[in-house]
Parts: sequence; C-alpha cells; structure tokens
Amino acid sequence: MQNLPALIVALQRIVDGEIKNCTAKQLAEAKGILVTIDTYKFLVLLIFWKKVLEKAFSLSTYLQKSSIDLVTASHLIQLFENDMKNMRDEFESEFERLENEAAELAEKCDITTECKQQRIWKRKRFHEEISEDDVISDARKKFIVETYIVSLDCIINSTTKRFEHFQNVASKFSCLDPKHFSNDDNVTRLESLADMYSDVIESRDEIVQEFFSFKDMYKEILGIIKKEKNSSVEEMTINNVLKFMIANDMCSIFPGLFTMYRIFLTLPINSAGAERSFSRLKLIKSYVRSTIGEDRLSGLALITIERQFASEVDYNEVIDNFARMKPRRKKLL
Repeated sequence: MQNLPALIVALQRIVDGEIKNCTAKQLAEAKGILVTIDTYKFLVLLIFWKKVLEKAFSLSTYLQKSSIDLVTASHLIQLFENDMKNMRDEFESEFERLENEAAELAEKCDITTECKQQRIWKRKRFHEEISEDDVISDARKKFIVETYIVSLDCIINSTTKRFEHFQNVASKFSCLDPKHFSNDDNVTRLESLADMYSDVIESRDEIVQEFFSFKDMYKEILGIIKKEKNSSVEEMTINNVLKFMIANDMCSIFPGLFTMYRIFLTLPINSAGAERSFSRLKLIKSYVRSTIGEDRLSGLALITIERQFASEVDYNEVIDNFARMKPRRKKLL
C-alpha cells in the first residue's frame, strides 16, 4: 500500500506513452488498472483487506511455531474471531475509519474518493406477485451491505468452520490446565477425553479420581513453595505439568493423567512440521542418493529435522561410546 503512489505514476507514464516499446495489450491493461484504482470501492477494500490480512498473518505466524501448544493456539484463533466479530458488530464506526484512511491515501495518490451512484435496474413485477425488498438506492449503503458486511461474514464463517474441530479438542484438554483446575465442568470434559481415548484410558472413574487427587497434591506443593519463598508463585502452564510429574515421580501414581498430558503434548497443532520434514527428505534423498537404504535415510532425516538437538550432541562422547560397543581385536599400527 505504501508503493501505491509510485505504482500510479508508473502506470500513468505507460498510458501517456513516455515508456517506449509498450504493446497495445500492455497499454490497454495499464488503462484498465488505472480506472480500477481510481474508484471508491478499490481504496476502501484495500484498507479493509490490509487490516484483515495483517491479523491473519500474525495468527498464521504463531500457528507455524513448533513451540506453540494446543490451548494457546485455540486462544489465538478465538481472539482473531472476536476481532472479526467486533468489526462486524460495530460496522458503522469501523467503516467510517476505513473511509477516513482511504481519504488520506487518496490525497497522497491524487485520486477520487467519491462513491459513484450506479443505475438501478428495476425488474417488472407481475400481477399478484409478492413484492421484494426495496432496492438500496444509496451507493454507500449498498456497498456496506453487499460487499463489506458480506466479506466479514465469509471470513467469520470460514474461520469458524476451519477450526471448529480443533477448538472442540482444545476445550476438552483445557481441563488439564492448572489455571482451570477449579472449573465446574472439568469432570465432564475429563470423561469426554476418556471416551475419546478409550484405547489407552482404562476407566473414566479412575482418571477422574486421579484428577482430584493430583489437584489437591498440586495445591499443597504450590502452597509449600509459596511459604518457602515468602512470595507469590505463578501457576504452571499446561506444557510444564508433565515435567513436574516426572520430576516428582508421579508418573506411576497418576498413570491416566500422565498419559493424557503426553497425548496433549504430542498432538499436532498444524501441518507445518510435517511439510518441513518432507522438504528435508527431498533435499536428503536426491538423484545422487537414489539407492540409499531405509535405515540410513531415517538416520539422516532424524539428524536434519532435529538439527537443534543434534547440534548439542558431544561427538567425542558418541565416538567413545561407539568404540566401547565395538572393541576391535587387532590394534591398528
């Protein structure tokens, strides 16, 4: 959008014939683009989609991070939906802001901001036919109703439909978050989780009992830490609960909860990780390595995909371990 004035100047130079060697097709396309840019609808929609896509890009960037968890991703999606719904509910004030920004941009580009009135075609109505809704005669109101509001409705409906199942799963796992331990509907959500993963959870009643026992033990430990430090201690996030259970040897005491937390941390948030893995495989198994074995390919792929952990490995220690595992009978001179 910042380059729009320069774009208009370049197109105008093509139309005026200042740039030579332009074909008739290029000249006609430049004229058509200039006519489209010099309209009220183009400027308003340009500002509108800039705001929407900035928020969508921020959400997409967060969702592609490998460190993001299920509950945080669901919260970010809900924030995006709420922003779109606020723009829909307060469409009058939001549209006025868009018009003001479009007017400022029009001054920089020296183009019009007048909403031109188009001819209204009236359909002939037959005898005893039910009358239709009155046609909107005002061009500005018609643009708001038929374009602006319709675009927002499509964005909201598409986002809701796209992440509906995702948010249902996230809402069920929210009962495992220490911040929500006191919610009244935790038992219902735990039971639905137990039904969903019935192949690894033996009994619904057992996991509910484990949850209440773990919640009481967690509060006691948190209270002891507060007394020792004589200050307020922030509650753990849902990502750190599994480490807390392992550090305090609670895995055998609460096997059902331990399994649920492991499932939560291994659930894929998006397909970005899988896409990156396949991209790496394409680089590893090239034309030169077409006859590479499965074991070697798996090892190289693991090292490449998990290169952050591989960079922290002490190679001298690995070599020493390998030497101890494979002692040679003969000494090499």
